[in-house]
Amino acid sequence: MIVRKITPQEFLQAEEIGNIAFEFSAKKTTLEERLKQIKESPSSRPDHYSLCRWAAFDDDGTMMGSISTYPYQIQFDGKSVGMSGIGFVSTLPGYRRRGAIRGCFEQAFREMKEQGQVFSALYPFSVEYYRQFGYELAPQTVEWTVPLSSIPNYEGKGSYHLYRPGEDLSDYHLIYRDFVSGYNLAAIREDLDFSPFTPDPVESKAYWYLYRNEKGVPKGYLRFYKETVDKERRMDCGTPFRGVEFCFRDIEGLKGLLSFVKSFAANYDSLVLSLPADIPLELFLGEANGITRKISFAGLYRVVDAVPVLMAAAYRGDGALSIEIADKSAPWNEGVFTVEFQDGKAIRAEKTEAAPQISMGIGDFTRLISGCYEGQEIRLMPHVTIHQETSAIDQIFYRKPIWLHDFF
Repeated sequence: MIVRKITPQEFLQAEEIGNIAFEFSAKKTTLEERLKQIKESPSSRPDHYSLCRWAAFDDDGTMMGSISTYPYQIQFDGKSVGMSGIGFVSTLPGYRRRGAIRGCFEQAFREMKEQGQVFSALYPFSVEYYRQFGYELAPQTVEWTVPLSSIPNYEGKGSYHLYRPGEDLSDYHLIYRDFVSGYNLAAIREDLDFSPFTPDPVESKAYWYLYRNEKGVPKGYLRFYKETVDKERRMDCGTPFRGVEFCFRDIEGLKGLLSFVKSFAANYDSLVLSLPADIPLELFLGEANGITRKISFAGLYRVVDAVPVLMAAAYRGDGALSIEIADKSAPWNEGVFTVEFQDGKAIRAEKTEAAPQISMGIGDFTRLISGCYEGQEIRLMPHVTIHQETSAIDQIFYRKPIWLHDFF
């Protein structure tokens, strides 16, 4: 088996494998047309980087399977770090269980490390399948379904502007940056990342509104489409892969958006939106009967390179800890790593011969260092072993705001 990056001439072949594996339909196109579209008018970041694929070939040169990798910058403890999104993981049915995807991941992880992409994330068809490659459950996201009758009569003073293709995106960037400020894993967006939001609203039947307050200051935006479920007319802002979103800079922005949503009461019955788990939306709603919250995990993620993550992490006070990590998919993460920190910042993180004070797999390390658990929760984790109780464990691993939302 040979694993390598695809050439542009192999692009349609790789796409066809994905379409067959996932039983997608696709329009027939020429290679030249598709490559031109990717270069000149990509529909998303994954579309723009769709030539970034690793593929596995059998001894006869047949492409058996492939994975796509999409470079991002994300927030991590107040810093910008590299992440690789993974998509279109697919194998031709007749070549499954031959190690094609494992081989692609091994090569992709090496490239991620070389390029400084210290995290990786994906949206799985099976959690257990991707755990073999070190991925673990991403942080929780909350999907709210709110009857419009439960929204109080807020005064939405200001204006609401419907986006049209080609308009400036700077106000939307400003709102998004403030909304995700402080959240680990949140993507640092470029114009390219808003591409799924920009199709013509008449053609797409998806509507992107910007809210400005009375002083003209941009405060929030929402993009939605209409979905009818059991005769309930829903304003859906909560399905990321449909290019919809609900973002606000502050309470004024939230109330302004809710006021606007309520004005659609003649045409919609409920609002659906996805928010980080730590936003108490119920504080800004009225009648609670009929409101539902669906908690889910936003995909899977993993640390690709432990040392730079330990160097970038935020700590509490001064201390040191020796952490043993197991990682079959990325051998450079195997072993004991000692991190020393002062005034909340790492001054040293490296592989050592020290006796481990705590041991875990790369998946649990990923969740702990990014802020999913703390305190007694860590002591309950079945695959985390504490060899020596020390305050440094709680100085390194503690809850932090965290939200993975961009879809790829």
